[in-house]
Amino acid sequence: MTDIVRGLDVPGARLHYEVRGSGPVLAVIGNPMGADGFGRIVPLLTDDYTVITYDPRGIGRSTRDDDQEPTPELLADDVARVIGAVTSEPVALFGSSGGAVTGLALVTRHPGVLHTIVAHEPPLMEFLNDGGQGLAGMDDVFATNLAHGPALAMAKFFSLAGLQAGPGKMGPPPTPESLKQDDYFLRHMAPPTIRSKPDVDALRASGTRIVLAAGVKSKGQLAYRSAYAFADLLGSEVAEFPGDHTGFLFTAERFAETLHKVLSH
Repeated sequence: MTDIVRGLDVPGARLHYEVRGSGPVLAVIGNPMGADGFGRIVPLLTDDYTVITYDPRGIGRSTRDDDQEPTPELLADDVARVIGAVTSEPVALFGSSGGAVTGLALVTRHPGVLHTIVAHEPPLMEFLNDGGQGLAGMDDVFATNLAHGPALAMAKFFSLAGLQAGPGKMGPPPTPESLKQDDYFLRHMAPPTIRSKPDVDALRASGTRIVLAAGVKSKGQLAYRSAYAFADLLGSEVAEFPGDHTGFLFTAERFAETLHKVLSH
């Protein structure tokens, strides 16, 4: 397939999406990460898959034209429309972080769109057995953003999540545009994502193959613990992937190999 870069009008937004490669269709999504965030791993997948990536509404090149909050359900509707613009057949999906939460919402909200989902470290913090400490910490992050701005709030966010920030790890120093995106993430995207409570019974009954995944270097981090807690509820095992929460950035080759093995199983 020839590389495709297109825009798609959906209710309240215009979505930027990209299609590359050939073979079975694989959607690769994040939240708040857009298509560019998967730039290292996508070229490693395109010999085996037709890979769809996109920018979530309000992120990157995707616009947001109304006041609808970007809940996992709304984002799932967006992803379903993007996939539908490419194929009418069921596809596989790899979702990272908030993208994994979006993907789980897609399974139950749009039955039949996905035959397989690999949900890598979804931050489903409502399922953590920590007495609400993680959610309280996130509420403090959100309050910090409102009171002092996204730079300080994102530093708190990385610390709470157990992630390393800074050049060469989570990205370059902040710019006015990146701070604007961080503010949007903290005000609008993160709150409904971390409080999402996917319907376990509906997921079990969906017919979609659901694989929870976690990075071998993420142990103890919030999203890692969330993945294991949710897998316990589903009665499924967790596939271990190289690296940590962003293993597809810093261990891209081994990460792509592992994803291919999981999808081929």
